[in-house]
Amino acid sequence: RGSADAQYCELDVVPGELNRFTLTGCLTQRSEPLPLAFAIQDGASYAGAILKDELTQADIQIDGHLKRQTRPGITGTVIAQTQSAPLHDLLKIMLKKSDNMIADTVFRTIGHERFGVPGTWRAGSDAVRQVLRQKAGIDLGNTIIADGSGLSRHNLLAPATMMQALQYIAQHDNELNFISMLPLSGYDGTLRYRGGLHEAGVDGKVSAKTGALQGVYNLAGFITTASGQRMAFVQYLSGYAVPPEDQKQRRAPLVRFESRLYRDIYQNN
Repeated sequence: RGSADAQYCELDVVPGELNRFTLTGCLTQRSEPLPLAFAIQDGASYAGAILKDELTQADIQIDGHLKRQTRPGITGTVIAQTQSAPLHDLLKIMLKKSDNMIADTVFRTIGHERFGVPGTWRAGSDAVRQVLRQKAGIDLGNTIIADGSGLSRHNLLAPATMMQALQYIAQHDNELNFISMLPLSGYDGTLRYRGGLHEAGVDGKVSAKTGALQGVYNLAGFITTASGQRMAFVQYLSGYAVPPEDQKQRRAPLVRFESRLYRDIYQNN
């Protein structure tokens, strides 16, 4: 397409039932494939589709449809079972790659295990509040925890409360082994190519978790300063926007801000 059309050429994604997505709109002409990744909307139907596909490949005929239901009072024989990876391994993947599905699954599972009820968002939220209050002495007060991934814009968490959590982690990391699971600036995960940290000269010095939505760029974790001191920090940046003509370089101001901020923290502490 010509440049005039390309300016308004957009691809829209419409989620549907059974984890199906409809793509509408247009794409500018390109020589490379366009990678797309979508979050699973219905975990049960997704698992059922995988099971059906595996049975078909094993030449096991299926009549009818797969259904998810509970049948109390009926016992069966376990013919196969699988266990997830250990929690530590899952948390490492979740933190390094910012895996939202693992985050939400763990969040809801905490609610299930804590209260013995179905793993709902409400149960997960109440369980996290209870654990932080009882184990870490952190009262979340008017904090809103809507999910485990942070994708919901209903989440509200004050920087001071986040700092309390980081300080608890730092004080108990010999037991938690949490900091090593965070992305490491310039080396892995979501901080491998973080331009602001690279320009600040702190590759290998920052272990932190990213959090980004439209107009929001958050970063919370730890930095090892030039003096060898490990400091906790919380960066909340919201309402971030640039003029339409600067969209191609929309991250440039963010990179400049972070490079100056973390260079100063690193050199002067």
